[in-house]
This record gives sequence, structure tokens and C-alpha cells, in this order.
Amino acid sequence: MPKQKNAAVESNEEFKQNLSGEFAIPASEVEGFSSEQISFPPYLNPAVGLKFLAVPISLDDRDPEFPRWVCEARHSLECEKGSKDEKEDVVVRAGEFFTMSVYAALPLERFVGLKCLIQCTGVKDVGRPQPMFVFDLKLSADDKKLLANERRERASQAIERYKEKRRLEALGATETNGSASREMVAEVVKQPVRPGAQI
Repeated sequence: MPKQKNAAVESNEEFKQNLSGEFAIPASEVEGFSSEQISFPPYLNPAVGLKFLAVPISLDDRDPEFPRWVCEARHSLECEKGSKDEKEDVVVRAGEFFTMSVYAALPLERFVGLKCLIQCTGVKDVGRPQPMFVFDLKLSADDKKLLANERRERASQAIERYKEKRRLEALGATETNGSASREMVAEVVKQPVRPGAQI
């Protein structure tokens, strides 16, 4: 029986051949390009005394049982990759991403996009099978000012939203069914000041 050809492989080979000539990628378009980290980032396991500088980027909660923070390293860090049983030590370089678990004592959602100096300062018995890690987080003076301004702005926006809601509710009380005002109240939405910032 003759061997059947794989259409996907044939198509891929044809595609590679077509990258020459008319379909060639101009060298000037990709000059200076370098590889990006696109695989699942390695993870950082805290230990008492660990100190690192990083920028929290986003919360990866695709697996609700194992949410984790994606952070950008600002210096080389020793991390791990692979499963619990087959973990491998790796070095994450400055500018690369790593992940870390969500910890109750480390509210990174407040600091998304800011350079944070984080230190694991100890553990605390909280009556669970594993103790809770305790952290210290420091920001630069400029980022502290930025954060304080954002908090003031959010407080001001919250007060304005509350006033607008009360005004719309008062208008609705004069209508026969109030449905129009309920729709208007529903239009009042929260907007973060800095992209990624939590309200």
C-alpha cells in the first residue's frame, strides 16, 4: 500500500518555498528583531529573606484553582519551571516574565505597572496546613506620589459617581415608574485612572 502524503506537511513545505521571491520577507522589515518569551513563564517560589525587584503586569486567573501574578523581572532571578515532580531551575533575566502565586499578604493588584521592591520577611501561623508568607513592599518616591494621586483621583471619582447616582435616583422618584432613572443609574460606570489599576 503506497504511503499517503500528509496535506498539512505538504502545505507547510509549499509555504516555506513560497517565502522566497515574491513572498519573501524584506530583511529591512525584520532587522533588529529578537525572540520574545511566549511560553508559560517560570515561577518564583518565595523563601524568607528573598528580595527582588519586579513590575506586576497582570493576574493570570485562567485556572481558578491556581491564580498567579505575571511579573516582569528587573534583574536576574532564580525561578523554576515544570511540574512539581519534575521541576527545573532556570534564570529569568531582566525584562523577562515570571509568575508567582497570589498571596493574601501581598496585594499586587494595587501596584500593577509600578516597580516594586519586594521582600519575604517571614511566615505567620494562621491555623492552616501551610503558614502564610509575610512580605514587605517598597516603591520609589515618584511611584508613591503617582499612587497617592491615583487614590485621590479614584476617591474624587467615587464621590462624583455617588452624587450622580443620588441625583438620578431623586429624578426617578418623580417619575411614575422610575425605569428611565434606573437605566441612567446603570450608565454610571467606574473607570481606572492608570491602565491596569484596580478600582
